[in-house]
Amino acid sequence: MKIKNKNSGSKIILYAVVIFIAFSSSCQRKIVNRNVDIYKPLSISKNFTNIPEKGIKSLLKWRKTIYGAPGNRFYQNKDYIYIGTRTGRFLMLDPVTGRKIKKRVVVKNVDINVLLADTILLAGIKTGKNTLQAFDSRSRKVLWKKNVGIISTELVPFSTDFFVGTESGSILLINSRNGKIIWKRYLKSRIKGIVLQGDFRVVVTVNNGTVFSIATSDGSVLWKKKLSGKIFAEPCVDMLKIFAATDNGSVYCLSSDSGSVLWKIRVQGGVFQSLISKRGKIFFSTTRAFLYSLKSISGEILWKTKLSSIAGTNPVVNKNILFIGTFDGKLLLIDTVIGKIITWAELKGKVCTDPCINGNMVITGTDKGKLYGFKIVGNR
Repeated sequence: MKIKNKNSGSKIILYAVVIFIAFSSSCQRKIVNRNVDIYKPLSISKNFTNIPEKGIKSLLKWRKTIYGAPGNRFYQNKDYIYIGTRTGRFLMLDPVTGRKIKKRVVVKNVDINVLLADTILLAGIKTGKNTLQAFDSRSRKVLWKKNVGIISTELVPFSTDFFVGTESGSILLINSRNGKIIWKRYLKSRIKGIVLQGDFRVVVTVNNGTVFSIATSDGSVLWKKKLSGKIFAEPCVDMLKIFAATDNGSVYCLSSDSGSVLWKIRVQGGVFQSLISKRGKIFFSTTRAFLYSLKSISGEILWKTKLSSIAGTNPVVNKNILFIGTFDGKLLLIDTVIGKIITWAELKGKVCTDPCINGNMVITGTDKGKLYGFKIVGNR
């Protein structure tokens, strides 16, 4: 009987401790609505450890339900943000309120990218008859249509023109006003990334693992470099170096003049999302759910942080804060100096649209057709 009473008392104490811990944990978060939780920094949680006690605070200002999942990236000008949807629409939104300004159906059942070039709104459709359409951004009238093949890259602005890459391996420079092809270069494998390097060169990566440096004037190949593995990630550049990564976890720094390898390192997991270069550092995520920061000059690993899930967006850096979305529905805010997770928001669905920074607002979207606008304060 004494043993039974002792066990019963232990159980009561254990239950009380569990209830207290659960109550304490619930008090550390603020529930905005049923679908979005904004978390304050925690010392310990089941997903993260060593989270700093002090960090920025995030506040949900608006949430918008749209018809279909949003595209991969927002485009923004001074006053508005633009996004395409996977149901063939493009939206023009007020970033502060999320209010829709304009809406137009382009083509049903397509995945589109949107780009604003001067007063022309370009819609790049990945499937369908007309793979490129241009609209007057004010009147929304169709200006021209052009079939260039299935598009595999974002539309990259260049003065009054833009670059686009295709599944069949062609990169094109097209005039945004009339749709005229200025030049076209066939690179034999699916185009994965197009990044401008000044006014005279554009860096192009293709799926078979080759990096090209191409003249913007006529599309001539200045040099090419074959890397180990396949390329799925968009590269990043500065004026002297090019940074690219492959699916086998190899990260390269190439000379922009010759394509020679300046340094190479291996990381845990393949790199499928874009690399970002900021203030002498390189940031990228891997398929093993790690986020890395490297010294751009040497490739030295500054820090490596375990994410809650595989990243569903490219990293976006603003001052000393890195924003990244994950497949388990989190928008993470990370200190770029030490690599610690400062705070996060739990959203409905996989976070699939790159965070867009507009003033003190950060906007992102999920595959459930949800757009979220957060007002961020305290960013250093």
